[in-house]
Amino acid sequence: MNQFAGRNLEGMTLSDSSGSIVGIVQQVYVDDVSEEPHWVTVHAGHKDVAASFVPLHGARIEADKLWAAYTREQIKSAPVVALPGGHLDAVDEDALYRYYDITERRLPDLERARLDELVLSEERLTWSAEEHESGRAYLRKHIVVENVTGTVPLTHEEVTVTREPVTDRRVRADVSDAEIEVILHEEQAIAHKETVPVERVHVETRKITEQREVTGQVRKEELEELEYDNSRGFDGNQQRPPKH
Repeated sequence: MNQFAGRNLEGMTLSDSSGSIVGIVQQVYVDDVSEEPHWVTVHAGHKDVAASFVPLHGARIEADKLWAAYTREQIKSAPVVALPGGHLDAVDEDALYRYYDITERRLPDLERARLDELVLSEERLTWSAEEHESGRAYLRKHIVVENVTGTVPLTHEEVTVTREPVTDRRVRADVSDAEIEVILHEEQAIAHKETVPVERVHVETRKITEQREVTGQVRKEELEELEYDNSRGFDGNQQRPPKH
C-alpha cells in the first residue's frame, strides 16, 4: 500500500518540486486492481484549459500540501488526455509515463499490458482460369491422281462371208479379178469426267479439363524477437502500469 492510500487528496493544494503552487487537486485516479492512487489532475493554467495529469510517483504530503516531483512547466506541458467514460486507458497512461520519464512501471494483468499491438498480415493466392489462344489447327485438301479401271461394253463390226448359188441367169458373168471394199466400224471407250461431291468433313473442338499445379510467390509478415530498450531503465522483468 502506498502512502496516499486512504488519504483524501481532492481539494488539496498541489505544489511543484520547487514549492510553487500549481493548483488545486481536482480528481484522483486509482489503480483498477490495487485501488491505490496513482494520478491526480490539476488545472495548471486557465480553467478553460484541460486539466493536467500529475503522477503521484515521487510525490509527498507536507504541511497539508501535496508536493509533486515535477516543475509547474512540466505539469502544464503534459499530454492532453481524453477520458471516455471518465477512465484513463492504458495507452494514454503509457504516454504519460513516457512524458514524465517514469520507468518504474508495473502491470499485474498481462491483458491490460497490451498498450500497442502489431497486426501481422500475409498475402494469399486465389486461382482463376482465363481463356487464351493456345494454337491453331488447319485442315487442308489436295489433289491425288489415281488410275480407275472399269468395264465398258463396246460393239465392233466383223466381216462374214456368205455364199449362195446364183439362179438368176440375168446376172452378168465375167471371169476377171475383182475386189470389193467393206468399211468396218467399232465403238471406242471415251472417258468423260465430271466433278461430284462425295463427302463432307467437319472440324469441331471439345473442352478437356485437367488438373495442373501452379506456383506463385506471396509475402507474409513474421514477428521478430522482442527487443528491450534499457537506456531508460526498463528491462524484460519489469511490468507496465495498470489502467485506471
